[in-house]
This record gives sequence, C-alpha cells and structure tokens, in this order.
Amino acid sequence: MTGWALFSGALGALLVFFLGILRERWRNSLEEEGLLRLLLAELDHNEEVSRAIGESTTNLRDILGSPNLPAMRLATWHSARGRATQLLPRKLGEVLLNYYSVLQTLLTLRGFKKRQNDYMNRLLRQQRNPYEDYPKRMLTAQKEAREQIKEYLERPRVRRFFRFR
Repeated sequence: MTGWALFSGALGALLVFFLGILRERWRNSLEEEGLLRLLLAELDHNEEVSRAIGESTTNLRDILGSPNLPAMRLATWHSARGRATQLLPRKLGEVLLNYYSVLQTLLTLRGFKKRQNDYMNRLLRQQRNPYEDYPKRMLTAQKEAREQIKEYLERPRVRRFFRFR
C-alpha cells in the first residue's frame, strides 16, 4: 500500500505542476493579447497622425517640420516594453522595437535646433541623410508593425497559446 500511496502522490504532484504551467501560459496569453490590442490602438493613433501630416505636406522631409509630429505617441510602448519582450514572439517583438526606435529617433531629430542647416550640409556633401531616411523608415515600419499585430491577433487563440506557426 505504501508504494501505491507514493506513486499516487508523485502523480498528483506532477499533475498539479503541469496544470500550473498551463494556467501560467493561459494568463500570459491573455496578457499578451491585451498588450497587443493596446499597442495596436497606439499604432492606429500614430497612423492617423501620419496620414494628417502626409495630407498637409508634399515632401517626406517636411514631416520633421510638421507641428503635428509631436502628437505621435510612445507612451504605451514605454510602459509595456519590458513585459512585451517577455511575452511576445521574438519576430513580433523585433518588428515593434524597430518601429518604436525609428519613431523615437524621428522625434529626436525634430528637436534639433539647427535641423535645416544640418540637412543642407549633408545634402551638399552627399552624406546619408537621416532627415530623409527616418520619415520613410518610420512609415514603412509603422505599416509592418500594424500588419504583424493584426495577423497575429487573427490567429485562433489555441495557435497563439501553443505558439503554432
């Protein structure tokens, strides 16, 4: 009888262990989905701001001078990026990191006092010009991040839960 008690106790402990893992994975899956929906809302906001800027400017370079550029938001990303790196699949995390780092650089470039002089100097020297590169990169990264999040959220929950590709 002692052998059976030990076996059933070990089996019960093992079952509790695996159920705990499943419960934790389920919680993480729900948190991941909520986080992605929040980031998607921020991306939608930024896309609308980008659209408004695009309608009011004729040149990508003019995006930096737009008074609407500071309306671009990073707050959700800043508050959730630590948890996002833990929860999200690596590819999706990289896409989001790329978008938000390009956006942050774009907002930083906008704050430079002698932006126009620097732009002209780089143009004359035929150097790489971040004032032209980053608006294009931001728009491309924004579109890719939005598409990747939507594609991921459209997967059935069971595929996201078990991370089936």
